[in-house]
Amino acid sequence: MFGRNLILEYLYIKKRPIELRKFIKTTIREYLNENLVIDITKNTEPAPYLGSRFGQDVEPNGTYVLQGKIDADGYVNGKANLKKPLFIDVTDNTLIEYKRELASKYKAKRQKLTNKLMELGYDSIITVKENGEYGEIILFPNASFMMY
Repeated sequence: MFGRNLILEYLYIKKRPIELRKFIKTTIREYLNENLVIDITKNTEPAPYLGSRFGQDVEPNGTYVLQGKIDADGYVNGKANLKKPLFIDVTDNTLIEYKRELASKYKAKRQKLTNKLMELGYDSIITVKENGEYGEIILFPNASFMMY
C-alpha cells in the first residue's frame, strides 16, 4: 500500500482541481485512519508584532513552526503528530490573506479563532504552497508535538 504522504504528493503533482484535492486528501486520511507525523522546526526568536501588515491582528494563536529540520543557532527541532490539520492552499498572493478570510468566516480573531477551530476538531493549520510543499504550520494547544 502506498504511504499517505506519497499519495498526497501525487495529488499535488497532478494539479487536480482544488476542491477535488481537498476531498481526496480527507478521504485518504479517513480511510487510512493515520495521523500526519512530520518533522518540525521553530525559530526561537519571537517575531515582532506588526499588526495587520502580516495578519497578526487576526491570526489564530498557537505555536508557529515549519516542516523540516534546521540545525542552527536560534532553532529547535521536533516532531508533530497531527490528527486533524486544516489544510489551506496558499499562493504568493494569499500567504497573509488566508488569515483574514478565516477570521471573517468564523467571526473570530486570535485565541477565539483558535478555540472555534479546535471546537470543530482541528489541531493545527497547515498552509500548502502551489508546489505542494508545506508552508506555515500553526499548532494549536490540542496538537500533539514535542520540541527537542
